[in-house]
Amino acid sequence: MKTVACQIDIDMSDRRRFPRVSTNNPITYALINEKGSNIGQGIARAINVSQSGILLETYEYIGSKYIFLVSIDIEEKLFEIVGKVVFSREISKSVFNSGIHFMGEHEDNVKFRRELIRVFHRKNVLGLPN
Repeated sequence: MKTVACQIDIDMSDRRRFPRVSTNNPITYALINEKGSNIGQGIARAINVSQSGILLETYEYIGSKYIFLVSIDIEEKLFEIVGKVVFSREISKSVFNSGIHFMGEHEDNVKFRRELIRVFHRKNVLGLPN
């Protein structure tokens, strides 16, 4: 059994259902409108992730209702999930934080979170390449 060391952000005044785990993973995204059409794409940085969502940092406002997220696991295979954009706000000049609620089945949400944490841990804690 492997033990994974990671930082969990716990704020006692925070009423979120699941704790956030700090990450620093690159994420590719596609913006999806209500009709399911791709209306844009970009690259983001995952700031933290939980079982139900993720906080992204981007260099543009995320104005779509839905977002398709893709990243690479430690075996260099793609993994993905669809989310609903809860908010997107500018935190400094041309830097935005966007809260995303995962829309997958529970096991898909957990898998996405687990893979992000595994990649972050391997690169930033253990110092190993992907």
